[in-house]
Amino acid sequence: MITHRSRLRRLAAGAGVKAARTGLALALVAIAAAGQALAQQQQQATPIPSVGQVRVICLRVQFEPAAPPLDPSTGNPVANQLPATRFKAQHNRQYFTDVMARVRAYFLEVSQGKLDLISTIAPTVLSVTDYNKDEDYFGDNNQQAARAQELLQTAITLGEASVDYSQYDLVVVFHAGDGQESDFKAADATLILSRGVRAPMTGGGKTFAGAVLQSAGEVAPAAGEQLSIVGRTCFGIAQVLGPNGAMITGQGFSEPTSDSYVGVWDLMDRGWMLGPRLNTSGLTDWSSPAHLNPYEKARLGWLQPIQLTNNVRNAEIAQVATTGTVYRLWKEGRSGPEFFLVENRQRVGFDSYLPETGLLVWKVNEALAGQVDAQRLRLALLQADGRQDIENQTNTGDGGDCFPGQLARKGINDDSNPSTRDANGAATGVSITDVSASAQTMRASLYVVPPMILAMTPSGSFTTESVTPTFKVRFAEDIDPNTIELTLDDSVVVSQANLGSYYNAATRELTYRASQLAYGQHSLHVAVRNAAKTVMESTGSMNFRVNFRTIPAGLRMVSVPYRLAANSNTPADVFGAGNVARWVAPLGDYRYYPEHPEGGFSPGPDDPQNPTRVVGAAPAGLAYWIKLSTDAPVRVDGDQLENTEYRIPLFTGWNMVGDPFPFAVDWNGIQVEYQGVTKTMSEAVEADWLSGSLYSYTSGGYTWKTAPAGQLNPWEGYWVKAKVDCWLLVPPVPSGIATLGQRAASEAFLAEGRAALGRDGWRIRLMAQARSGAADTFNFIGAAAGARDGADRLDVEKPPVPSGGTVCLRILDGGRSLAQDLKAPDIGNGKSWEFEVNTDLKHEPITLQWPNLGELPADYRVTVEDLATGRKIYARTRGGYTYNSGEGGPRRFRLTVAKRLTAPLSVTDLTVQRTRGIPSVRFNLSREASVAVEVLNASGKRQYLVTAEHAGVAGMNVVSTGRADGLQPGLYLLQVTATAADGATVRAVRPLLVTR
Repeated sequence: MITHRSRLRRLAAGAGVKAARTGLALALVAIAAAGQALAQQQQQATPIPSVGQVRVICLRVQFEPAAPPLDPSTGNPVANQLPATRFKAQHNRQYFTDVMARVRAYFLEVSQGKLDLISTIAPTVLSVTDYNKDEDYFGDNNQQAARAQELLQTAITLGEASVDYSQYDLVVVFHAGDGQESDFKAADATLILSRGVRAPMTGGGKTFAGAVLQSAGEVAPAAGEQLSIVGRTCFGIAQVLGPNGAMITGQGFSEPTSDSYVGVWDLMDRGWMLGPRLNTSGLTDWSSPAHLNPYEKARLGWLQPIQLTNNVRNAEIAQVATTGTVYRLWKEGRSGPEFFLVENRQRVGFDSYLPETGLLVWKVNEALAGQVDAQRLRLALLQADGRQDIENQTNTGDGGDCFPGQLARKGINDDSNPSTRDANGAATGVSITDVSASAQTMRASLYVVPPMILAMTPSGSFTTESVTPTFKVRFAEDIDPNTIELTLDDSVVVSQANLGSYYNAATRELTYRASQLAYGQHSLHVAVRNAAKTVMESTGSMNFRVNFRTIPAGLRMVSVPYRLAANSNTPADVFGAGNVARWVAPLGDYRYYPEHPEGGFSPGPDDPQNPTRVVGAAPAGLAYWIKLSTDAPVRVDGDQLENTEYRIPLFTGWNMVGDPFPFAVDWNGIQVEYQGVTKTMSEAVEADWLSGSLYSYTSGGYTWKTAPAGQLNPWEGYWVKAKVDCWLLVPPVPSGIATLGQRAASEAFLAEGRAALGRDGWRIRLMAQARSGAADTFNFIGAAAGARDGADRLDVEKPPVPSGGTVCLRILDGGRSLAQDLKAPDIGNGKSWEFEVNTDLKHEPITLQWPNLGELPADYRVTVEDLATGRKIYARTRGGYTYNSGEGGPRRFRLTVAKRLTAPLSVTDLTVQRTRGIPSVRFNLSREASVAVEVLNASGKRQYLVTAEHAGVAGMNVVSTGRADGLQPGLYLLQVTATAADGATVRAVRPLLVTR
């Protein structure tokens, strides 16, 4: 409310925004002066507890100035009648009860349950009746510090009649009217500023060390809206708790242009102004204030920072709101007036409206009395983006302030921006690195001296099949080598006593090979101290697992993702089987080990003219065929590769490759290098450097994935076809794709193939299988949107197949050997595909199958012709075709798909009649066909062949049965089989009764 008296005061003082801000600054100076004057008296009052149960009495005060007295000499009033400022109707007792309930919840949360405010709302509303003291009087900026204390003391005194102050630890006074903190335009300099006042006040014989003055309601930003007073009440109470109260970290009371130093990240700056947005004005309602900064939490006894005296790698930093976890860091772990505090802030509880989540790094300088100015702060927030937006008044906090934050800043050190240098600009050696993504529990490496363990391989937790893994650790210069310790499974295996056997002083690298570890879980721990021996750094307990792996029986493409030890590098050592084969691309043929060394695990250059085009750590990166009669347990004596990119040479043509790492790697994440130029996988395929398909082998034949799909899995082998001599650059980055089991992978492969056909597309799956179980089942002909008759990118080439009891089906097209040939969807007059089945099995039944014809349009006719015999099969009525392999070798077939131009073949109206005493069979044919008629017994076995071949005509047909000699009286089945020229075959059956 702005009264006439208020206006007079502002005019006299040079009112307006500038005056209001000036008055506020003077008021703050006055607060500081008053605090010094009252320091001695304050010592006599008992500090308001910041830990334990605090009993709070809440008083309500309104202003009802009495009529001014009369001047005896004139008989006129000595002053004008001042207006009353009463509580609004909605500010009843329940309103304040609800406010204090949420305030209580706030302090329980931020104090980790250490502070519990038990509030009582005094039943009587108190009235200030002095004729010359109204709301404006107590809100006068120039007298604010003193008059705020005066109003608090007046309220406490007025309450003595109804309140026993001996029962309480803290007084909160709610006054009628709005608070100056919500006067955004600073238009009314006479509003009362809500805050805590640290000064002795007495009531009923008890002295309080301070009290809280809070407006009953804030300025309404829009019709029907009301700003909550919860945030500002929490702010005021924090000011008076404990011996010193929480320090105000910013002067951002109202206008956005007011000084703010740490913004919304702290209750004591702009953090009290957080909450959900109001619909009309868009302002926040201040009902969910942010937590206090960790420095003040520690001073109030709510948490104990973990003071690091040693470097801690990969430290867990749990969210502070629920755990109170805060780390304290300073040079060499020492104590002093300067230090850093690190906390994990998440949107949880009262912190739900923070602008971002992640690690906050605070800088404390206790040599400063307070927040002097933007460059001299007792408590500063090191904003990760380095822009100092808060101090520059650009904003009050944004997504770039946290680590890693919106800019993905993962660390801070002496040379970063912001930096960890001290107040004089000197390096501290403190750093934070490897900050993880924001989460309830984050990880980061915390250093109080520069990192001493610079690199370690393998790094982090890992799995290995090697029973003799090698560990390498590289150290910084400023270490004491004699303090190095390496502990394996709780046993110190490297120390000062045997350091010379493992540590190279010139390279500062430690190399240790474990000896015959058991399968299962293990742990490794490395520790070292700095040269001064004041700080220790440790890797912590690094857990790893030695896995037991089995290669299933049968024909497999395999790889070995390790650098094998020199004395254990043969297939027999690893698989217990000595025979493997490898395709040597420059030769275009297989080489078999042990007959040919280039087929083994230590091959020479595949191209002797280019001896540098080899993998760096064979057999890693190479693939092999192996055929096992039983499941084979793997035994590895070797090392996981370094965490660096691995180069695999590709030669023009087909290449067998393997995953060089013991974890899956995305196919599309691999790069390709050709003539010194590096491209992504997709770019390399577009440039025609290689095919984008990655082929793997299952028990049913080849399946494939085309980039961007697919991944290299450890211990599996793959085919890749290169168009030029180039390199695969495989990154040591684990795939984010889960590996499917073999059956699930096959089902997913079929589903993906169907999904890629388009609306008018279709596929016929072709399978060839021998009685022995050898099979090739993933071959497809068909049509698809975007395909054409001829070579296109929907066609999939067929990799080479090894010999030795195998069956291979290849689709042939213009000299190409394909596993999939898709043509344009328009069937026209029909389309044909030739394919070949090849096997080295002799005199073995080989069965062709086409199991998914139901996916084709109903009016498509499919015929399969054996080109060796000329026999045609109508595929819709025959599920397969079997032939004998003879002496082995290839056999060709032709599959034709065409639309049916005639009616489907059918046999109807089948009857048996006697004509001149001789039985005959009568039936209708839908079109011409060759007909066979036979008599079967009840179990379906032939008893009498009437005719093996009868030229049937469209329409009615009559076939004489003869005399049916030899049939005993009884019930039989008469079967008519009709086969059309296009291979369509149908049958009709009816009962036949034979009597004497």
